[in-house]
Amino acid sequence: MNNFLRTYLPCALLMVSSAALAAEEITDPLEHFTRVHTFRPEDRVVRVDADLDGDRVAEVLISLERYTNAKAGLNWDVYVPEASGFRRAEEIVSFRPDAFYVGWVPELDDYALMTFQAASVDSGTLVSIRSREGEIRTERVRELDRTKPEDRALYERYFAQDRADSVRRYSMDDLRELGFDVQLAPQKMRPAASHGCGHSESRLQGRSSPRLRPEAAIPEPLTKTNKLSRLGWHAIDR
Repeated sequence: MNNFLRTYLPCALLMVSSAALAAEEITDPLEHFTRVHTFRPEDRVVRVDADLDGDRVAEVLISLERYTNAKAGLNWDVYVPEASGFRRAEEIVSFRPDAFYVGWVPELDDYALMTFQAASVDSGTLVSIRSREGEIRTERVRELDRTKPEDRALYERYFAQDRADSVRRYSMDDLRELGFDVQLAPQKMRPAASHGCGHSESRLQGRSSPRLRPEAAIPEPLTKTNKLSRLGWHAIDR
């Protein structure tokens, strides 16, 4: 029995711990985002509260200004409201914080967050982000060519209005003032050129030196003992 416990008890405890983490109750999405991400001193956190399904309870979308996905915008974590708090969705969504719309969408006959993913200066794709039964869905709605009047009118209907008031930004100092424990990534240290004991900087960085190299010193008068040196090569790392 003791052998059985020693063998299987650690596995059972690990399974229980993993289940507890997966079922973690999130009461404050911003606190959770701060706790599970590592930051740089210059980072700024971006937050948008948006009702993605029309139930009058907003999902919380959080990103960093450097979490970019090319022309699609920022990559966002989505926190879905539940009875006891929030749950972080498995899906990551992308949209620009300066070009989005939240509300009723006639083209979908539904509520959604609408964004535009540009392919060129005038063309791109109209994209919807919706929450359905706790699952976050990103779908292409239609292609837009803003050189065409009807497409330009559709674009302006959704994105002409300034959404700056809907976006909140936090510096690292702002998060600390809110009482969050901000974890900064360690700064990389550049190794010195010489470290004693004959170790060069390139060796410490993992690059192996060649077995033979040209002699760099000023030539000495040719003698029997330094004849090989005058030929230009030394054996090293024997």
